[in-house]
This record gives sequence, C-alpha cells and structure tokens, in this order.
Amino acid sequence: MKKKVMGFLFLILFITIVSLNATNNNDWPMFRHDPQHTGYTDSEMPDEIEMSWKYKTDDKIYSSPTIVGSKVYVGSHDKYIYCLNADTGELAWRCKTGGYVGSSPTIVDGKVYAGSYDKYVYCLDADTGKIIWKYRTGSYVSSSPAVADGKLYIGSYDYYVYCLNADTGELLWRYKTGYWVGSSPSIVNDKLYVGSYDKHIYCVNAETGKLIWRYETDYVGSSPAIVNDKLYVGSHDSHIYCLDAETGKLIWKYETGGGVTSSPAVTDGKLYIGSWDNYIYCLNADTGKLIWRYETGDEVRSSPTIVDGKVYIGSYDGYIYCFGEKKAILLIESNPSASVYINDSYKGTTPLSIELRKGEYNIRLEKENYENYNETIELSPGESKNISVELNKITPSPATSPLSTTPKPAVPAPTTTLPSTTAPSQQSVSFVYLGIFVAIIGLVLLAYFIKKNKKRN
Repeated sequence: MKKKVMGFLFLILFITIVSLNATNNNDWPMFRHDPQHTGYTDSEMPDEIEMSWKYKTDDKIYSSPTIVGSKVYVGSHDKYIYCLNADTGELAWRCKTGGYVGSSPTIVDGKVYAGSYDKYVYCLDADTGKIIWKYRTGSYVSSSPAVADGKLYIGSYDYYVYCLNADTGELLWRYKTGYWVGSSPSIVNDKLYVGSYDKHIYCVNAETGKLIWRYETDYVGSSPAIVNDKLYVGSHDSHIYCLDAETGKLIWKYETGGGVTSSPAVTDGKLYIGSWDNYIYCLNADTGKLIWRYETGDEVRSSPTIVDGKVYIGSYDGYIYCFGEKKAILLIESNPSASVYINDSYKGTTPLSIELRKGEYNIRLEKENYENYNETIELSPGESKNISVELNKITPSPATSPLSTTPKPAVPAPTTTLPSTTAPSQQSVSFVYLGIFVAIIGLVLLAYFIKKNKKRN
C-alpha cells in the first residue's frame, strides 16, 4: 500500500513539472489556480467587497469555478457543466452529463475538461459547450484534471490515475493506486503538501518521498494553499489553519461554525474560504483576523477562485456567487431637471442615483436654454457622493432680444458735404425762354422775305 501511495505522489510531481506552462496569471484555468495547486494569485483585492451577482443552478455546487477570459466554468449536482459571463453571471451555455459534476473544470486551448459521477471524463468546446469526446472510467470521477503537452491526467474512484490524449480521448496509460483518487496535493520548492483522512497534514520531500513533518488535526479534505512559506488549510474540526511551511508549526488558527473542506485561495494578504456553517470567509492571511464573512443559503464546500479583483465560489444552495469591489453611490440633482452624461455616455435625467466603481469620472449636465455644467470627480470604493447644481439660464444677447417698449433716442443721420452748386433764379429762366421765342420769330420772318424776293425776280 505504502509503495502505491508513494508512486502516486511521484506521479503528481511529474504532472506538475510537465504542466508548468499551462497557466496564465490573468486567469484561473484549473482547480487551485496552477499545476502546483498553490491556491495563490497576485490579483489585487479591495478591502470592501459586495456581491456583484449570483446564478442559480438546479442543485448543490461542490465544484470550484475556473475562469478564462470573460467566462466562468463550473459543475453542479444537477448534472450540468455551466459556462457563465464572468461580469454579469448570464448563462452562455450548459452541457448535461449523466451524473453529479463535482470535478472542477480545466480550460486549455479552447477546450473544457471535467469529470462526472456518471464515470466519464468529458471534453467540451469552450465556446459552445458541445461534446468533443468523452471517456469512460471504472467509477465516479470527482478529481479535477491536469492537462499539458497534449495529455490529460485525472483520477477516478476505481483507484486508477488515467492519462488520455487531450485531443481525442484515447487512453495512453493508466496507473493503479491503493485507494480512491480524488485528492489534490500542492507542490512548492520540491516539497509536497497534502491532507489526509488519517487526521494529518503532511509535508514530504517531492524527490524522495521522505517525511519532513506532519501536523495532527482532524479529517483533512481541504487542499493546502502555499504562500510566502506559510501553509493554509481547512479541517473537519471547523478550523482554518496557518502553519509554517518549513517546520509545520502552528502560526494561527481560526474557528468557523462548521467543517472546512473548501480549499483556501490567497491573494493580496487575504485568505478566502468556505465552511459548512454556510459562510464564505475573508481573513487576514498574516494574523487570521476576520475581515468579512457572507452567509449563503447552505454549506459552502466549493473552493474560491480569484480573478481581476473578484471572488467566485459555489454553495450547496445551488448558487454560484461573484463578489467584487464595493461600488460608490453617486446622487446627482439639478434645478431645473437636466440630462446627465458620465464620461460622455447618457445616463438619464436628474435626479439620478447611480452606482459606479472607483475611478475618475466627468459629469456633464445639459438643458436647453441653460448653460452646461461640467465637473470631474474622483470616487473611492463604497463612497457616497452628492452633486447638487443650480443651472444658469442663458441671457439673450441685445441683437436677438425682444423689442423694448421704451423708445430709443433718435440717432442723427450722418452729415455728408457735397460740392457747392448755384441753382438758377426764376427771372433768369424767363429771359432764356423769351430769347428763344424772339429767335424763332426772326427765323420765320427771314424765311418769308427770302421767298417774296424770289417771286419778284
């Protein structure tokens, strides 16, 4: 038995080594984030947080969500594998299997890999959810797959670890262990950390299998997270433990109200984990002090996933939850009511109350015949801010104003000086006419005498 168990540990180490290139720090593409199963990411997390959305499946959720890009992948006891929008929680697709899906999906090269209690390992198209292939094992599959170099590795309750062709589902080999294969050890700095139902947490040399230390607690179904030489893990005794990863000595422990089989996720000095007391917890990773907790409708056995400042986790109440930074509340009022533009995007009319994430925003109010109002503000998480504005009416210019009832004073016409001319007098005009008349009479008499003289001759 011991030989088989150690052989399995060596196999897990092999899987880890060949899978080092399978992760992207911006995603959480597999159970426990990476092939070493550290449960750690360098994503920044806000101190104040609130539920962003939740999505209801038709049964309990034990599977832990995985995130790639803008998609969340998770299994449910309703026999479906789900794909949701990571920002809104809207359903993209779901694929029905023949049994419970407690396995946490692994996403590689546009494919979704997961196991089911119907004994099959599934490969789905990540965009559509259509089945590409499925492979039947000898028993339930709750183990979460590891995928690298075109090969898929997964355990089954039939005691075997399987290696399949990741593209076709063809069996390449299988290895028989001494018991069910559903555990997920963590490997950091050539040390393998794993919890056991023999009530111990173990640290062994990953090269030789030699025991380095062990710590006694209760049944341990939680997978350890290893961060900054500290080991974090849950136990059936209702406690979350923080141990020195080098020596196994207790640093702190925090008591919840129920067993803890959820596996912790750690980032930005904070630890996130679920408990059978229905709560999701956020603790200070250095001190174990409670930062916040959120009550769901049932036990929380799913393990949290952290991406882009958000926490995703499932509950036995059938919901997948997303928690994000607490939004600021901005109230905008104006007299008179006006149109509101935030960063040039129309949002409605005043009075307007709107939730916004932290950041800088340009606020513009517009009303016909009134001057526009502009202001740039900075919002912090959870802040409540009020903008109240008295809009200024536009004063019409004189050229376009209505006519006044008061007569305006007359403006003298400009004086133009023209060259001087002397108009003829009335007497001068009479003499001219008289002269013309005399001239005509003279011409008539002249013509008469000339004609008479011709007749005499």
